[in-house]
Amino acid sequence: MPQYSIDVINDTDIEEVLTFCVYQKMPATPFSDSVSWLITSIPSGEVSTLSWSLDKYLVALAEYRQKKGKMGTYVNKQLVTASLGTSWQIRDNIEDDSQLLLPLPDVVQLTNSNIIKIINNSSRPTDCGIGMWGGTTIFERNLRPESTAVFKIEPEYWIGVFETEMPQNQMIDDSIALDLKKIQFPNLGFNAVVTAIYEDDKIMLKVNYTRRKLPFLIKYLWNLAMAAFKTIFILPFVTTCNCFKSKFTPPFPEKVNVD
Repeated sequence: MPQYSIDVINDTDIEEVLTFCVYQKMPATPFSDSVSWLITSIPSGEVSTLSWSLDKYLVALAEYRQKKGKMGTYVNKQLVTASLGTSWQIRDNIEDDSQLLLPLPDVVQLTNSNIIKIINNSSRPTDCGIGMWGGTTIFERNLRPESTAVFKIEPEYWIGVFETEMPQNQMIDDSIALDLKKIQFPNLGFNAVVTAIYEDDKIMLKVNYTRRKLPFLIKYLWNLAMAAFKTIFILPFVTTCNCFKSKFTPPFPEKVNVD
């Protein structure tokens, strides 16, 4: 499965703790809101790693909330694991005044496997979104009844640095970031290194890419395989050689005492 990672370094030499946030933009899905996804807060001189894999996708029924003077946040009311190329619906719950997120039955698999559709079959507007490993990433607000949200899963990865901490699913406003950069991995064999520096009286981000080191699990499996190889092949061979040598080596002559 594709895996990605970003090493974040706070090299600013300032007292304030900085918050780094990885979020997604989907140009092919207009009128959608990007939200905070992978978040870490670190002081100067510290390093943190943000990583994810593309082995899981999500659909969400949510509610947009905003307090006066603060950025809005989406609260997930229902979160379901989904597959690419599937369709979902939002319906009224007959037992109470809530809504339900359900698979859309009897729908042929979508031709474009990078799309997830959510249809509002309820009686009132709703907020819905999609996500992947780590949580929800993109939302559409006020989806009207009998309308369809089409999410084309071709994300752009961005990272921003902020002065204050932020909760997950907070709507991203690029204008409040101290700096932000688009992350474009050369290929799956690389990870990104993002360094925050203080220069010209402002905080800026620098991005570099390095070849990914052999993961610990692969090293562990390699060592395990080598140990098994030694046990199965090397040790029996050595033992056999020792036995062969012992069998065909003439015994030492017995000592004879001569009076």
